[in-house]
Amino acid sequence: MLRGVGLYCLLAAFTVGNLLSYDVCTATNNVNPQGILGQPVGNSNLSGCLTAGTGLTPDPDPTAWGDFTIAWQITSVSGGYQYQYTFTDPTDPQKALSHVIIGLSENCKDETCIWDPDPASAGIQVWGNQGKSNPGIPDLLWGIKFDTSNHPTTFSVAFLSNRIPVWQNVYAKSGKYEGGWTYIYNTGFGKTGSSYYIAAPDSVVPEPGFYGMLAAGLGGLYLALRRQR
Repeated sequence: MLRGVGLYCLLAAFTVGNLLSYDVCTATNNVNPQGILGQPVGNSNLSGCLTAGTGLTPDPDPTAWGDFTIAWQITSVSGGYQYQYTFTDPTDPQKALSHVIIGLSENCKDETCIWDPDPASAGIQVWGNQGKSNPGIPDLLWGIKFDTSNHPTTFSVAFLSNRIPVWQNVYAKSGKYEGGWTYIYNTGFGKTGSSYYIAAPDSVVPEPGFYGMLAAGLGGLYLALRRQR
């Protein structure tokens, strides 16, 4: 049984300028970072990627989606953070994406947690037993589900949230092809302790004074830099 929050809409509704690409994933130094599920990722992990075979586990055939990557970039915006993700299988169109699920905390499931796109207008809903929709998923998962419109080999999504980035689970499934389905998930999915996860919103909301303190700190840094000049 899978518990979750689903976003059902076209890719264009979620893409924004300067989204990540596969090239960014291969070029970044922050490949396959490790963390503990639910713990803050820290500033050094606001961008990074997981690769198949280490950070990601492809099933049922371990060689399937052998070059699959998931990259993320998180930036501070007014009122919270912008979360950007790119899911890429660059070489095998037969195993192109059907959908992906980005893990969330159970109480992060409405417009108080995520906006732009507005969950109400985007079609977020809580679902129950998924049957064959998510074969091989290792454990229960709350999450945002993104359905693709045409099974692309590269899929980018972005949304805004007021929740801080923490380590979370992720799951993706291919469109059906001659050999059946391929699915992939972070290697730490269903485990405890330090392992491989992605960065995603948590249920923790920054305290009211957080953004004021951040603005004050940035202002002080700006003045210090001006004095040095």
